[in-house]
Amino acid sequence: MIFLLAAGIFILVFGVTLLFAPRYLTQVCAFWNKVIFSLDELLKPYKYVVGIIFIALAGWIALLAFRSSELGLLHPFWLVLLFFGLLYLFFPNFLDWLSKSAGKSVLQMDEFVVGAYKLYSIILILVSIYLFYSAYVVWISS
Repeated sequence: MIFLLAAGIFILVFGVTLLFAPRYLTQVCAFWNKVIFSLDELLKPYKYVVGIIFIALAGWIALLAFRSSELGLLHPFWLVLLFFGLLYLFFPNFLDWLSKSAGKSVLQMDEFVVGAYKLYSIILILVSIYLFYSAYVVWISS
């Protein structure tokens, strides 16, 4: 019940702020939309080590997945680790290109949300009311 109340209060504050002070939120978003560090630059000297670690982890997870039928859901994880480990070892420049391509913004969410801020704020306020109601129902039933 405490979690429902905390989430409801948080969502209500955010919804009311979005409804009555959308310019403030755009200023906050502009402040926080900065790159703190680039993981690609930090990993550049260690790409081969990361590739070997990924391949070793993929082998270990594959071994666990094949030994136990309960861990059958691990197959996609070791396949992804193996794929990226091989990419780190044999095609590190492709990963740089992939990272730069994926880092481009296709849709600016801040502008999209500010464009329809009234709708989103009303939805958030309704969600917070539902969370308060759910907390009330949990409190009454216990």
